[in-house]
Amino acid sequence: MARLPHPAPRPLSATAVAAFCCCFAAASAAAAASAAAAAPPHVLFIVIDDLGFDDVGFRSQEIRTPTIDALAAQGVVLDQYYVQDVCSPSRATFMTGRYAMHHSVVDWIPPASAYGLPLNETTMADKFKEAGYSTHMSGKWHLGFYKWAMTPTFRGFDSFLGFYSGGEDYFTHETNGGYDFRRDPTPRCGEGCSQIDWQDQGNYSTTVFTREAVRVIEAHDITSSSATPLFLWLAYQGVHSPPQVPERYVAPYNDVIADSKRRTFAGMLSAVDEGIANVTAALRRRGMLEDTLIVFTSDNGGPTTTSDGVGARNWPLKGGKHSIWEGGVRATAFVSGAGVAPQSSPYKGLMHGADWLPTLSKVAGFNLTGTQPLDGVSQWDEIKTKCTRDETATLGSSSSSSSSSPPPRTAVVLGNSTDKCSWEVGDPR
Repeated sequence: MARLPHPAPRPLSATAVAAFCCCFAAASAAAAASAAAAAPPHVLFIVIDDLGFDDVGFRSQEIRTPTIDALAAQGVVLDQYYVQDVCSPSRATFMTGRYAMHHSVVDWIPPASAYGLPLNETTMADKFKEAGYSTHMSGKWHLGFYKWAMTPTFRGFDSFLGFYSGGEDYFTHETNGGYDFRRDPTPRCGEGCSQIDWQDQGNYSTTVFTREAVRVIEAHDITSSSATPLFLWLAYQGVHSPPQVPERYVAPYNDVIADSKRRTFAGMLSAVDEGIANVTAALRRRGMLEDTLIVFTSDNGGPTTTSDGVGARNWPLKGGKHSIWEGGVRATAFVSGAGVAPQSSPYKGLMHGADWLPTLSKVAGFNLTGTQPLDGVSQWDEIKTKCTRDETATLGSSSSSSSSSPPPRTAVVLGNSTDKCSWEVGDPR
């Protein structure tokens, strides 16, 4: 029998070659970074309040956020990233790795409320502390404070400076007729320990929270035999209402942005960007920046159709905060720094705020035992190389690749409650 000639091999497409090169280079860089790290990295987790999808400079090209833009360019932007539609549920989800319908914080928590994040929930700070990290928080809490056990230093943080409630005057720090600005300097700092921070009355909160983050970094032990990695949760009040910012931040936009509301908002976001620049500069001075993983996320979309709107923009998405339209729940986020290879295009994998806890468990090396059942999944392997299943599938049989190696997540719950508002992506209701 005559032997049939072997068919000529089919050349890889340009897309496949690009995907292979991207994934190989990213994986190599991540492996090298991992090998070089002698200890788990420091983690800086930045939460921006009410940031719109089209507000940061790398999207809008209107508001100047050079520090945010540079960090995003040096890391991986999360393109299909979702959160809850309002602040408290999202913050509880970040902390617990659970959907709102499971951790039970289903709306923003009003100041005079006798509830908060349930005490049987394990927080991200708890897990970092278990892993040997020093854990500190600066900024907005908004997860309950009707008893001391619900405040930050009882939920895993070694120290806290900020406000317990959800919103207040940026300068006077007053809300609902009371002054809400606290310094809790030690773990489990309750009655007889927690201090009212009168010295910062009149100081702009973005500046205060930045200053506290810098203080924590400068005080952190990195040289002794007992040195530990740092977990710093930096939850800015900006760019939440009310629309307040020192005039020097607004002035650069006087001839650039015609709308006065948007102009003030731009100044608020510029102040946050400057704050992040000062925090990263402090990390650099201490020789910590190269060993720090930075997470940047909004807690929800910008409010555009409700009374708490102060100039955010979610274009091209429909809707805003308080809604489950994409403008309310598809948020701006990126990961940058230690262990992450810079990428010129965003990570397209579907991700939810519930994924941060299991994702960071891979970064810090802590286990997830002791938590309530998680809704989140780890995205770390995908983020650090940005090799999504769609990219790698082009290298072989797409059917066999997709069936044997599914993506980490294929659906997210967007609503907060347990009724029909808890829709999933693709739900026709």
